[in-house]
Amino acid sequence: MFYLASGLSLIFAYSIDSSFRTWNRLSIVIITFALLAIAIQVNRITSKKFMSAIVLMAIAVFTQLTPLKNAGITAEPDKTSIASFTSLETVANLIQEKLPDGCSILQLPIMTFPEGGRVGGVGNGEHLWLPLLTHGFKWSYGAPKGSKAGDYWKEFVGADPALAIQRARELGFCAVLINLNGFTSEPTFPTSVELFRDPTLNLVLIQITR
Repeated sequence: MFYLASGLSLIFAYSIDSSFRTWNRLSIVIITFALLAIAIQVNRITSKKFMSAIVLMAIAVFTQLTPLKNAGITAEPDKTSIASFTSLETVANLIQEKLPDGCSILQLPIMTFPEGGRVGGVGNGEHLWLPLLTHGFKWSYGAPKGSKAGDYWKEFVGADPALAIQRARELGFCAVLINLNGFTSEPTFPTSVELFRDPTLNLVLIQITR
């Protein structure tokens, strides 16, 4: 009952601790035991061990691997994905070069994690790429909603980005990374210094000081 939608896990989250998430991922373990049970039953039907292995393998491939292809997950990434990742690596290297170690970076638009949905043209979880490709920085995005850190920026979701930048400045952040795909028009910040702009990913890095 813990691993069903709106099951005991929901009651646990509301009454005890909401930081435990994605209970349904234990479904992989449950499926493994289910496949073992199928294997035992198939083995009882026939004494031919080789045939049993083939039947079990067919079931596993059909139920576990086929859905990956339908979701767009294949053996080789497409050319668009490769180009995007190469651009991300270039931006990550620039951030590493332009900013000092320990710098706190605000990411705009403000988005909740993990099920925050799209904001304009910025996909859910898209803010995670550059934190994963850099080191030595503190990023505003990534703490799960429901936690103190994850809910800190909630009041700025959909608000004027200048307000979030002002708060970041007060907290001692040194830079803001803006994904312009999340805005209908480019926000302007006259008191900041633009460090670089990437037209491929539509990213702008600005430096802020108190």
